[in-house]
Amino acid sequence: MGIVVEFAQKIASIKLGSWLGALLSLGVGTGLHISTSSAIENDAHERFLHMARGVQSILDSRIKSYADLLRGTASLFLAGDEVTSEEFRHYVAGLDLENHFPGVETINFARTFSDAERPAVEAQLRRELGAKGMDFRIRPAGRRPEYTVLTYIEPSTARADRVGIDLQARPAVALAL
Repeated sequence: MGIVVEFAQKIASIKLGSWLGALLSLGVGTGLHISTSSAIENDAHERFLHMARGVQSILDSRIKSYADLLRGTASLFLAGDEVTSEEFRHYVAGLDLENHFPGVETINFARTFSDAERPAVEAQLRRELGAKGMDFRIRPAGRRPEYTVLTYIEPSTARADRVGIDLQARPAVALAL
């Protein structure tokens, strides 16, 4: 019987050692998995933040350049003498919108004037735009106390049909102006 008891004790110690080894391996493996997963998540989060900051910087830069474009165009009209359609065309052509401002299809100028000024403004714009083969008329028809009319659109081939539209004729737009 002593041999049987010895044999049983050997088997029990082997089983216990195997179980302890398996449990230790499982614990170490789980710890390494959690640690590695956390490191990967943190790395991915940092890369995302870095990319997001880069995109934000690019967007901020582009928005600033487009705002500068608007300020520059407004300054053209505030600089002094009245800007003609030809001067406006040269100004916009010099901006090279397609290459420097790809998000801008056209640059428009809308002139605001009273009903009393309407005949003189219409005559001037008919002369000026008529020389370019354009028929200027204020749309929609009718008299109003004040007008804000799309006067110049460049490049003119893009939306020439919109020249003459009175933005104030639409109540929602008039409120925004």
